[in-house]
Amino acid sequence: MENLKVIVISFLIIFFITWYIRRVQKFTLEEYNEKHKKKFKTYEDFKEHLDKEKEKQLLNEEKKVNKEKLTYKFGSNEQYLGNMPDGLQKWFRKFMKGQSFDEDDVDALAQQEEKSSSDLGGSLKRLKKMYNNGSLSKAEFEKAKNKLLK
Repeated sequence: MENLKVIVISFLIIFFITWYIRRVQKFTLEEYNEKHKKKFKTYEDFKEHLDKEKEKQLLNEEKKVNKEKLTYKFGSNEQYLGNMPDGLQKWFRKFMKGQSFDEDDVDALAQQEEKSSSDLGGSLKRLKKMYNNGSLSKAEFEKAKNKLLK
């Protein structure tokens, strides 16, 4: 008889907890649907949606962190990897991966730097390339172009 009481009480506790959890889920679902004008019918659909949203947010944060990692100071302006000369980009990528450099890499970087800063035409071409690949907005491109032409 004592065992039966324990079993019944355990069953009632489990039933109450299950009922309470489902009630909270239903309330949460209705509240979210009303607030965000959604029409989720089950809590599982709602949970799947939240997981997808969280995944998108994590990807955006990861992109932001990666962009910050590729940021370096150049004078007083923030510049990004896309704005670096090609030789320096290659060197920087190797550096970020922890790879070693050989003499050819150093020589190529030195030659690239000599070529890159010597002429106005090359600078304008690099600006146009950065604009075309999306590294610069139209306003940034125009500002940098005007600065070079002055």
